[in-house]
Amino acid sequence: MNLTEQGGTKSIEELTSCKDEVVSKKARMVLEIQDLYRTDSISADEMKELLEDIVRLDEMEKMRANTEMMSYLITSVYAITSIL
Repeated sequence: MNLTEQGGTKSIEELTSCKDEVVSKKARMVLEIQDLYRTDSISADEMKELLEDIVRLDEMEKMRANTEMMSYLITSVYAITSIL
């Protein structure tokens, strides 16, 4: 799923080249998880759980990621999981 930039939302693809290394790494992880789902390597439930793990609140508090970019990542992940 490619999310287009609208209403302040950046696509996962755009976030992979973000200057913040934490956000870009997590965005790449999201793309890898999506690929696993597309190739039937994981179920929709597994995909949802993995994506939610990426943005768990306790992890976000530990990270020093740029708040704006992290919010884009969270919004994108929830958009993906909402269609499952």
